[in-house]
Amino acid sequence: MESPISKPIGSDVQDLDTPSLTVDLDVFEENISQLTKFFSTQKLDLITRSDIHYTPSLTSLQQKDQSPNSLIAVSTLEQAEVFANSGFNNLLIMNFFIDTNKIKKLAQLSLLTKIFITIDNEEHLEVINQVIQTSNFKIPALVRLRTNNSFFGCPPGKQLTNLIKKIIQTKTIHFSGIIDYSDKTQYSHTTEKTEYTFSKAEPAPTSNINTLTSVFEKLNEQKINCEMLIVDDNYRYDIISDNNVTHYITGIDLIGDKSFLNLQNPVQLLSTVTSCPETDQFILDAGLKSTGIQSGVITDTTNTALIPSSYSAEHLIFRKPDDFSDNTAIGKKFYIQPQNIPEIFNRHNYVYGIRKNKLESIYTITARGKYK
Repeated sequence: MESPISKPIGSDVQDLDTPSLTVDLDVFEENISQLTKFFSTQKLDLITRSDIHYTPSLTSLQQKDQSPNSLIAVSTLEQAEVFANSGFNNLLIMNFFIDTNKIKKLAQLSLLTKIFITIDNEEHLEVINQVIQTSNFKIPALVRLRTNNSFFGCPPGKQLTNLIKKIIQTKTIHFSGIIDYSDKTQYSHTTEKTEYTFSKAEPAPTSNINTLTSVFEKLNEQKINCEMLIVDDNYRYDIISDNNVTHYITGIDLIGDKSFLNLQNPVQLLSTVTSCPETDQFILDAGLKSTGIQSGVITDTTNTALIPSSYSAEHLIFRKPDDFSDNTAIGKKFYIQPQNIPEIFNRHNYVYGIRKNKLESIYTITARGKYK
């Protein structure tokens, strides 16, 4: 992705080079405030999911009112290295470790900052034990539980108990708890005639929380200390607060979720009309290289939404219906509402913090592309 021409702080948003990825700081901070206020009355702690935006500066904003030792979740070891180098010292890596070189790097990073890892079978455990021979410290591990929320995980029952007991017996891994998070979740928006709304995978059913609670209780019966019970925001808020869940992974303060607290989506891609080849057609300068393969939607002042009729690597083509009220002349700026937040962040070097239509901050997306 090319870097846009930089503009000085204080510039009007309409003067930014396009396409430019933007975050409305007023909306973002209000989402954070609502989320923090709600969970301050609950028995569980928030874990910020930072592999949605790959940007340490945004994580700092999200954690401003949280404990300095709050966990952040990332996908990969390389992302963890970026965030550790940015001063974050309590990290959860969601992906599994099977490569010996990565495990060696994990051990080195664990000497500098606290790293939680996830395990879902004995093979993971064996590989890690073979590589990390030292007993000077133990890496905290969460066993990923298999539910209908995920394609991965260890099924509840004897297999899960045996895995946990083997972890406890090792000299290199400390059993910290159970985690269930969805890899079916899609952080996206669906489009209707007059509005776009946040949507994701079907919410985790009540049976999932019953499974988690049952596992937790059975471990207690066997005198196995389960310090942490973690779920993600695929779980409904009203069914976790009265259970044994200790931590909640979420990124909805950046994505928006109108089904809860009326959180708005602060992320948009600013684009410009570059051509109007027909009276009912206009073309924007933001194609799939800047939006991602799911592109996005635009809305007019009456909130009538449009999806592209076609697209290319560098352009989105729209057909203008009669009820679309906005001017679509060459040079007109439009905000594109992205369909997939993590994907669009991974295609840009910078995200522009906007407040009241003025450029306030420029954040470098330092962990983008860190897949390993």
